[in-house]
Amino acid sequence: MLNQKETSSSFREIQQHPQAYDGKEIELTGRIVRNDGAFFGLPYELAESGKAPDRALRIPLAGDNLDAYVSFSFDGKVYTEIANKEVTITGVVRNIGQVTDAPPFHIQVDRIKGLSETEAMPIKESPGHKQNMLIKEHVLCWDPENTEECQKFVNDTFFENQPLLSGVADKDAALRAYLDEKLGVHVQSIWRAAASDLVVAFVGPVAPGYTKTLCPVWFNRREGEWYGKTLAECSVYGPGFDPAPLQLVAGQGPFFLAEDNPIVGTCVPVSASYRLYRFADGNLEEVWNATLVKATGTEHLLAKVRFEDRDGNGNREIVYEGEHEICAPEEESTCYITECKGKHTKETFEQIYYWDSLQGKFVNEIP
Repeated sequence: MLNQKETSSSFREIQQHPQAYDGKEIELTGRIVRNDGAFFGLPYELAESGKAPDRALRIPLAGDNLDAYVSFSFDGKVYTEIANKEVTITGVVRNIGQVTDAPPFHIQVDRIKGLSETEAMPIKESPGHKQNMLIKEHVLCWDPENTEECQKFVNDTFFENQPLLSGVADKDAALRAYLDEKLGVHVQSIWRAAASDLVVAFVGPVAPGYTKTLCPVWFNRREGEWYGKTLAECSVYGPGFDPAPLQLVAGQGPFFLAEDNPIVGTCVPVSASYRLYRFADGNLEEVWNATLVKATGTEHLLAKVRFEDRDGNGNREIVYEGEHEICAPEEESTCYITECKGKHTKETFEQIYYWDSLQGKFVNEIP
């Protein structure tokens, strides 16, 4: 174990080189700040000792029971001292990459103690905690490059070709308990097809404190037994599903709309997409996608979607509309999310996408 105790340089080293510490267990001493007014990121941070909280280097923390050790609260403007509790935390550095207006790393706290304590207090473990942490670390895909490996792991281990215990997916309460035990994430909603051979549970968020992304886990009944699957895209970087099913095409579906969780920051390019999926033959298939938002400094696009029966055949088409703005090259913004200034072109657009039964997807022309 690296002993980084009571050195401000260790805070700085972790902040500057989180990838070098990724997966390593470290020990740090400081005071915990609770961000009551924080909109993005994790609410708890460890501030280096010996400095006022607004001047100290800080590292985000994840874990339970941290509130009992808080020294300061911060409402976005004012720091309030609750207690002067210098603590030593032991945990593992998690470098998750760029996320929405939050540091790309945090410490997953395993143990914590005050300096007057002789024994460290373990972070409270729920039933199946160790198994759940394995699932959260290796299945929920903090690393976007390992999403396929994560999906294979969870499907092979819990779902694919392994029938659930008889009756588990028949009742919502039993299914919630099963997923909570196996995946360690909260079931937000459950949707059942009218034919009772398809059940979709939306779990998440997959990265509490960073995103609100929900991911589907679906179950099909085959020969009286339930078999399940989930998506490789169920990660902090993947699309967040709207759990409301869409009935768009007669004899098809249901369809579900998802939006990417964009990787953004103060001055980085932004890009995110809409994705539309449908269930077919026991699989969730992408049948349409389009840009939701794009900001590169010279280009800015913001779109929305709605569904209407445009040609009167009873099916609902995708109406994709929004604004597209392009800055003149000499007026390129220095910050990607800054609005265009000076000479630029700006136009509104509307595109209609129709269901093509032969291709099994929505296309930008009448089939």
